[in-house]
Amino acid sequence: MNSRLPTVIALLLGLCLTGCGSEDMPQVCGTVTLDGNPVADASVSFFPGKGRAATGKTDDEGYFTLAYLTNKSGIPEGDYKVTISTYTPSQMGRNEEYEAEVIPGTPESIPQKYTSRKTTELTKTVKKGDNEFNFALESELAEPVGNNE
Repeated sequence: MNSRLPTVIALLLGLCLTGCGSEDMPQVCGTVTLDGNPVADASVSFFPGKGRAATGKTDDEGYFTLAYLTNKSGIPEGDYKVTISTYTPSQMGRNEEYEAEVIPGTPESIPQKYTSRKTTELTKTVKKGDNEFNFALESELAEPVGNNE
């Protein structure tokens, strides 16, 4: 009977330790629209000053949630640069007869200024709790022509 006591104590201690300080990371969700229309299949990326980016993908309604780790939703608190992109490269795949074929990618439908960490003007601060960010993007339109007086 005494031989089980150390095992039971170790298990209980392990359960207590895993529950301590395991506060969940802030949750981040939102929507992406372009000229008022939902953007489907867009990659939404939050880049911190240093470290790993958090990413998510929009659904048909433009809704996304972010994940920092593949098995857990949420991201660390902090300031982020945000990029949004619909581009996916072509890749090799197999057809129904298992023959190699090129699977076409999707072209970029988001204005370039939102797709790169260097050019994006989108920034967000993630705080404890739930964070909802809605990105209402606008197409790049030609500059208006001024009056020639």
